[in-house]
Amino acid sequence: MSRNLRVALLLGLGLVLGGCGSTPESVTRWHSLRSTTPQAAPVATPAAAWSLAPVQVASHLDRPQMVLRRTDGAWMVLEHERWLSPLVDEVHAALSARLTQRMGPSRSDGTRIAMSLQRLDASVAGDTLLVAEWSLDAAGRRLVCRSQAHAIATASVAAIVAAQRELLAGLAEQWTRTLIAVTAGTVACPQ
Repeated sequence: MSRNLRVALLLGLGLVLGGCGSTPESVTRWHSLRSTTPQAAPVATPAAAWSLAPVQVASHLDRPQMVLRRTDGAWMVLEHERWLSPLVDEVHAALSARLTQRMGPSRSDGTRIAMSLQRLDASVAGDTLLVAEWSLDAAGRRLVCRSQAHAIATASVAAIVAAQRELLAGLAEQWTRTLIAVTAGTVACPQ
């Protein structure tokens, strides 16, 4: 074997083995806001018809990486903690799945729900906050509301994602109650 070939093989082997020695901090982990537990079958008779408009997300959150709030109020991008799909799609899918479970499938002729997600973030300590402005448009009436919810998780990313998932489930539950009330003739934001 020629000397040049041996050197090339050794360099190639070194590069391959060096790539295998990556640190755990450099491994990208993927997260989803979609429920990880099996969902019950949707209701047989929907309580109200609904449709969910594309979700709007605050620009500081609309990125592939997760974002945490530091104790000094600055934002920290977690380069190796990423959303499985764009955050707007994750939020939309999580909310749609919960509404489908509670109210039956989406219908284009139903009450239209629109939402602007102002905050869905957590601190490095695990305090998780959801702030959303949303509206229901039905039969010529428009109801505009604001929801805010808080959860405390351990300071692990998996626990923070689980808390965010639960906050979104709580928002979908508010929507369900409000849609049922609007269908019954009561037009008021949840308290």
